Amino acid sequence: MTAKHSLFLFLVIGVVFGADDVRPQPLNPQISFSYWNDNFAFQRQLSSVIPPGDDDYLTASFRLEGAWGSREDWRGLELYYAIFTNRSEGHRFDMLAGRWFRERQMDTWRYKVGVGGLIRGTLGGGAIQDSYHRLRGYSEVDLPYLEEWRFGVLFYGRLARDLLKVGNTSLSAYTSSALRLGAGPTNLRVGMEAETSQKIPRLPVRVTLLGRVGYAHYLKPREVIEAHFSQGMVVGVYLGMVLQDKIALSIWVTENQYGLDDPHYGVTLSYRFAGLILPKLDSIMFP
Repeated sequence: MTAKHSLFLFLVIGVVFGADDVRPQPLNPQISFSYWNDNFAFQRQLSSVIPPGDDDYLTASFRLEGAWGSREDWRGLELYYAIFTNRSEGHRFDMLAGRWFRERQMDTWRYKVGVGGLIRGTLGGGAIQDSYHRLRGYSEVDLPYLEEWRFGVLFYGRLARDLLKVGNTSLSAYTSSALRLGAGPTNLRVGMEAETSQKIPRLPVRVTLLGRVGYAHYLKPREVIEAHFSQGMVVGVYLGMVLQDKIALSIWVTENQYGLDDPHYGVTLSYRFAGLILPKLDSIMFP
């Protein structure tokens, strides 16, 4: 690791694990589970209306988050598991990544930083994909795994600023970067987000709608993973519904999320004893 990378790691750890707030917080963790795929269960029936994905490259992802705190200071641990296939080159591999993060709101600014590690290798993705294909009546994907295993570290930073806020509606600009060393590509993202949140009258339900438009650029390494990421405009729509401030269902769709002109469709289930905080769209972007 170079001196520049060491300095970056020191700064990230200093912010993430900073002890500026030592007051004890009540134990009220939140658990969220997410799944996204470049196709979905009713793809055949709706293919004329909703574009199908290629069922290739980053074809399916899972995410588990345990977090706690408040909207002003949110922190936790994320685990990502992704299944990659490459039909043109005839191989597959899986990736498992873990990330500790901290996100803070300061007036009109919000930042998120994180540090973690990742593994690339044979992690059962082929069995999961073939089981799903058999269940849905699709053909199995017969691809051999790469023999090489790779291990790496990752650092993440995101900065966003509110440009306009009227009641529960806001417009913000953001920039983020994920630096990966040893396995996986580094990326840069910039864009705009519009968000509105409303309470449904006479029902214990609040709804949040978010739209995003931005640009993603992957700094691709000279290795096998290079073909799985590119760059371009990214568009996303996210709908979150919270019941009694405890249970949430979020659904979303993105286009060109990883720069290969492929749609992705996702769902998240979340639970917290009280004061649930909806997972953000940037959280489900592969770290």
